[in-house]
Amino acid sequence: MIQLVGFLVFILIAPSAFAKPQLEIEKGSVDLLKSDELSQPFTVLDQLLYSLDKEANEVAKGLRPEKNEFKLSKQSYHSARVEYRKDVSRVGIVFEKTVSAMDEPWRKVCQRHVRRIARELGVTGLGSQQGAPPLDGLAHTFFERHLGPTVTRDMSVDSFQPFLDALVVIGQFNVTTADEKTLANLRYCALDIKNDHMTYFEHIY
Repeated sequence: MIQLVGFLVFILIAPSAFAKPQLEIEKGSVDLLKSDELSQPFTVLDQLLYSLDKEANEVAKGLRPEKNEFKLSKQSYHSARVEYRKDVSRVGIVFEKTVSAMDEPWRKVCQRHVRRIARELGVTGLGSQQGAPPLDGLAHTFFERHLGPTVTRDMSVDSFQPFLDALVVIGQFNVTTADEKTLANLRYCALDIKNDHMTYFEHIY
């Protein structure tokens, strides 16, 4: 213990490497704390969007079709993005795949895929209008994962519920023609986390 205390004291009093004149490190040209671009505030919402985007992309890498429900195109790649739409005040978590074939009815395939994603992200059952109280324990785990224990230790889950209610998990399937040269149609399904409601849209070329 004495050695540990001595080591910590040494760290506190040791001069910075930058302070050693023999290194001759040139002074920076800009005070970063006064930079208009770099000193802008980074909000809790910014952190949530950033962290959720990273997690969504990790989830996308591990997703595979179940029972050959769709066939990935040769040009397909794993893609996910998280974006806040100010015009509708919703957070879209979009998973995009390019496929050359898809089982029918395609809506059931899309729904299974999106609900699987929601479970992977830990947001299933966390909406305030799903007919049962939100799962506080899971909600707290979600925010601790994305914000860290320091921020979430004394937080009220209720105060962060609007973020959970803003989430929409979207599956986007770009369906190509058989030769995979052009797109035949675009198929979307969206799971509203707030009320567990699923909606669908298809655009045919």
